[in-house]
Formats: sequence, structure tokens, C-alpha cells
Amino acid sequence: MSTNPVEDFLSGGGPPSAKFPTIGVTVKGTVTDAVVSQQTDFATGHPATWDDGGPKMQLVVTLATDESDDTIADDDGTRRVFIKGQMRSAVAEAVKASGSRGIEAGGTLAIKYEADRE
Repeated sequence: MSTNPVEDFLSGGGPPSAKFPTIGVTVKGTVTDAVVSQQTDFATGHPATWDDGGPKMQLVVTLATDESDDTIADDDGTRRVFIKGQMRSAVAEAVKASGSRGIEAGGTLAIKYEADRE
């Protein structure tokens, strides 16, 4: 897996997304990067916008985890978490409760899939 952001951009790569296949799964790791970016529409691949044309934003957090997937060549456990929607509210509450100023490199982030909601 590349650690070169230019190579990742040109190849369309980058770390794989964290997976939450079932209720109860937790993804935990050390934050290596956190950036705000515009969401992408799943159906079209175009940047996602609100009805008024404003961009839908998300926080993309890269974590160094202990995960390993045999189907990913050279998997080093790096995973991305896309924080948006209801997850944004839950993470914001947890950050506030922790007393930290935000999500920063070197910090630890754990996200648990607890339930499906509307």
C-alpha cells in the first residue's frame, strides 16, 4: 500500500474503507490523518450537493489499525472512516465528552456499529 499521496491520487487508490458488516463491530486505531472533503454521490460518482446546491461535506479520518485482510495486497491495516450523517453527530458528542479539541494525528478513535436507524 502506498504512503505517497500523489501516487494514491493518480492511481485512484489510498487506504481501504473501514468495514462495519454487522452490529457490534468496532473499528479502532491511531489517527494518522483527518481531512474535510466533499461527499461523492454513490450513483453518479459526482460531488454530492444539498438541494440548494451547497456541497455535502464529510470528515475522512485515516486510522492505523490492527486489521488485516488477506484479499488486500500488502495490507498494513490502514483504514479510512468517512464521518458524515448520523455518525458525525455521534463522533462530535464523543469528542466533546472526551474533553479533546477534535480529531488529531496521534489520537485514538474507535467507532462501534451499534444499531440501524432511520
